[in-house]
Amino acid sequence: MAILGTGELEDYLLGLARELHVEKDVYFLGWQANPFKFLSRADVFVLPSLSEGLPLVLLEAMACRLPVIATDCPGSSREIIAPNGTEEFGILAPPVDGMMRGGEVPCTEEELAMADAILRLLGDAALRQKFISAGLTRLRDFDRERFLEKYRRVIQSTSYS
Repeated sequence: MAILGTGELEDYLLGLARELHVEKDVYFLGWQANPFKFLSRADVFVLPSLSEGLPLVLLEAMACRLPVIATDCPGSSREIIAPNGTEEFGILAPPVDGMMRGGEVPCTEEELAMADAILRLLGDAALRQKFISAGLTRLRDFDRERFLEKYRRVIQSTSYS
């Protein structure tokens, strides 16, 4: 597993990896100017946020042909993955509580659901391919020209003649 970025939880996560004896399987790569070289080598993209605005990183992962999993947290992850109420473009996992626990504490149901989603995608090539194809289709909805055309229509529909 590769974890990109830095932040206030970095020391906690390093310690947790050591405590769980998985430090040889988890790579903390810090901030990366070009994360796409790492995305291109991944099998699944996971965004375990507590909150998000418009998570462009989900769209970037889709553009890199990755199936995506995100927590169904406040923000727009649901709008990207399940705009019609069904998980058409990836998997939404229940939001976690954000509490930091030691390795001796059992996982919460939400954490187990995230782990299950990851294992399900890793173990099912057909499902991964389905979400890869769907993600590439979903990207079209965020095309710049398409956005501009929508804005033009809204402005024209509200302007007085």
